[in-house]
Amino acid sequence: MKLSEAKKPHKIEMNFFEELFTYDSTTEKDLIRSSMEFKGSNTFIIMLKRLIYYYEHNTPFEDIYYNNHYLFHRDFLKNRFLQRSEYISTYGGLKQIENMILEEIRRERRNRIKGLEEFISRYPSHMFEIKEYARMLSIKENAKLVNQIQGFITIDYFKLYYEMFFLIKNYFII
Repeated sequence: MKLSEAKKPHKIEMNFFEELFTYDSTTEKDLIRSSMEFKGSNTFIIMLKRLIYYYEHNTPFEDIYYNNHYLFHRDFLKNRFLQRSEYISTYGGLKQIENMILEEIRRERRNRIKGLEEFISRYPSHMFEIKEYARMLSIKENAKLVNQIQGFITIDYFKLYYEMFFLIKNYFII
C-alpha cells in the first residue's frame, strides 16, 4: 500500500471537519456538532450496550425441522447463543449458530435424498428421473431452510437503530 493511499481516510475526515467549521448556518453547525458530541458520549455507549443486550435476549430463533424431525429447538439455539464466550461478538455468535445448523443439515442430507428417492419412485411420472428429481427437491428444500435460518441470523442494523430511538424509548431512558 502506498503512503498516499493510507492517508486518504484521514484526509476525508479533515475535509469533514473543515466543512463543519466553515458552515455558514450556525443551526446546521450546532446540529452536527451536538450529534457528534452525543454519539461520542457515555450516554450513547450505555444506550448501545442496552440495545445489544435487548437484541440478544429477544432474537426470534425458530425451530429447525428437517428430514421429518426437529434438528434444533428454538430454546436450545437461544441458550447456545446466550452462553457463548464473552469475547465473541453478537454477529460471531449468530454465525456460530448458523454454521452449527448447516453442518447438521449436511449430515442429514444423504438420508433425506434417499427418502426422497423412495417417495418419488412411487410416482410413475418421474420413473426415469428419480435421482435428479430427488436432488432438485432437496435443493429447493435446503434453499427454503437457509432462508428461514437467515431470517433470524441476519441483523438489520437500520431497524435496530430505528427501534433504539423511536420504538422502545422507555428501555433506553437513562
